[in-house]
Amino acid sequence: MNPVTRALWNPIVAKEYRARMRTWRSPFAITIYIVLLGGLGWAVFSAIANNTFGSGQNNYGQTLFTFLVLFQVALLAFITPALTAGAISGERERQTIDLLLVTPIATFSIIDYVDGMADLDAGVVRSIGDPEVRFLEDPVRMLRAVALAARLDFTIDPLVLEAIRLHRH
Repeated sequence: MNPVTRALWNPIVAKEYRARMRTWRSPFAITIYIVLLGGLGWAVFSAIANNTFGSGQNNYGQTLFTFLVLFQVALLAFITPALTAGAISGERERQTIDLLLVTPIATFSIIDYVDGMADLDAGVVRSIGDPEVRFLEDPVRMLRAVALAARLDFTIDPLVLEAIRLHRH
């Protein structure tokens, strides 16, 4: 990597790009967006040049900028909630069962750093570390633990259950 690329390299953006650009839909959506933006810019510029609307002054740049900004705001109003909902639902849960890693290094073996397989075999939902600390970091984890236990018909670890009782309000 050259020095400029190394200085501008952002591993988080690179990871998101690899994760989101796997199918044809993402580049297609970006292409449609650029075509729509260019088409709107061309239509507004043509309308200004033909004096279809406006006060008769030739404020091409200002009018074009206003229309493009309004178009961007309208797109963000529709796109942001959809992306936010996906990010929230895709957030990883920090339960031991969810931290089982699959690696392509040795024929897709499972690397279990936190004894998640034992919890899975025993049917126990357990928190990594101190459950009280985890639930103070993210109270939604209490709901996730209960939902996971109900969905899989597992039991909840007594320490986790006590932390849920303590922090349920």
